[in-house]
Amino acid sequence: MENHYKGHRQRLREKFLKNPSGMFDYEIIELLLGYVIPRRDVKPLAKDMVQYAEGLSGLLKTDYKEIDGAGPEVQRFFAIIREFIFRIEYETAREERLALENAEDVYRFLRYLIGMSEKENFITIFLDRNKKLLGHENISRGTVDRTAVFPREVAEASLKYRASFVIIAHNHPSGSLTPSKEDIDITSRVQMALETLDIALLDHIIVTEEAYLSLRQHDLI
Repeated sequence: MENHYKGHRQRLREKFLKNPSGMFDYEIIELLLGYVIPRRDVKPLAKDMVQYAEGLSGLLKTDYKEIDGAGPEVQRFFAIIREFIFRIEYETAREERLALENAEDVYRFLRYLIGMSEKENFITIFLDRNKKLLGHENISRGTVDRTAVFPREVAEASLKYRASFVIIAHNHPSGSLTPSKEDIDITSRVQMALETLDIALLDHIIVTEEAYLSLRQHDLI
């Protein structure tokens, strides 16, 4: 059995080098799992994972306790990949000095940071006078459906970054994009706190794994 899976892995590596786009999704996962589980045939596990997650993107938020043969190392491995993808997006935004005034750009920036989280997170993005990225902070991490946000903390962090503009965002673990009364209220409170400092609130964006909603685009700011 050992020689079998070693030979199979070598053939997969050669296939990847020759034609990576021609590989099945589960074969890509096989290759990745080979670095986490070095002494086992992982083909059945790779197929189970892709089926359970209903696609590759789902693997970044899957609870691997529910999949036979996976474990904490596999969970950690894909959490590292998710963080890696986010850092690439962040680095690109910083190095290319992207103007993050478009809600879709902000969503792409935040999807892997908070969009797949099972708990609510409140992020503040700080922009300079040209609306280029200065940095971001996670102001609050909450429970499954609630987070405490303090406008003063947003204002203080904005001063620290010397921001001219701010975008706030939070995720809805439920997947719903409907803003709650609390969402609208906190937007107003943050906006008023920033206005006293001559800092403009550009938008409040609700993020889920698959989509986003801009409160400004819906005339809620």
